[in-house]
Formats: sequence, C-alpha cells, structure tokens
Amino acid sequence: MSSGRVGSRGGRGSEGKVESQRGSEREGGMDRIFQNRREAGRLLAGTLQRYADREEVLVLGIPRGGVPVAYEVARALHAPLEVFVVRKVGMPGNPELAMGAVASGGIRIYNPMVLRQYAVAEKLLQAAMQKQEAEVRRRESLYGSDIAWEHGREGRSW
Repeated sequence: MSSGRVGSRGGRGSEGKVESQRGSEREGGMDRIFQNRREAGRLLAGTLQRYADREEVLVLGIPRGGVPVAYEVARALHAPLEVFVVRKVGMPGNPELAMGAVASGGIRIYNPMVLRQYAVAEKLLQAAMQKQEAEVRRRESLYGSDIAWEHGREGRSW
C-alpha cells in the first residue's frame, strides 16, 4: 500500500524530496521503498510493457502525486499522458465527509447513503458540485489537460 508524500501536509515540497515514501512491490511478498515517485513510475512501466506502442493506450495521472508516476509510465510506453483531476464534494460543516465527487470530463459521482442519511437538499448538492467542478476546471487549465467535459455522465453512485 502506497503512503508516500512529497513535502509535508502543511506545505508544498519539491519533487526531489520525498518524506515517508513507501511503495509496495508484491513480487516475492517483499515491500520496497522507492527513492521517489518517478522511480516508482519507471518500475511500474516495466510491468506494463505489453501495452507499449499501442494506439488505444492513454495514461491518466491524478494530481499531485500520481502525475510524476504517470509521466514515467507514459514515457516508457510511448503513450499520451492526460491529467485527471478529481475533487471530493464534502458535506457543509463537515468537508471530510464525502457526499460525492467530481472529476475531469464532467464526471459526477454521488454517495447515496450520505445524501439519504443527512437529507441533503438537491439545491445544496448541486451548488457544492458546481463549486468543485469550477475548481476541477481551474486545475485542468493549470495542468493543460485536454479531457473533454461531456454532459450526461451524472448519476453514478458508489
């Protein structure tokens, strides 16, 4: 299970400094500590070589920590890389409790259990979703993501 972080929770670290970078390499039941996320990406790419040079392959990187890993995978596989931004939609007053999520491409996911249990008003839910969608778009523009926003992907739940 990966628990590595770049920098600390309180601030942004540089890509070269990795705190508590622990990755898992399950060959032979051994855990492995990676030097950084780029090394982890290179090792992962080695296990995915059967997908190299395939036209249908697209590598998605989730900011922040997944992008350096995905970059190395995309480079090794000669595949395009896209940044896939995901944002949790938290409950008002308890932002850590997810009532849903939004992602690149106009994806919306709802947590029906939370929505029912807390009787979240539709107007409140939609306002929170729209706020996080705006943040997804802002971050996509920073990363230069080309993932198209398509409507009609609403209604998924977990």
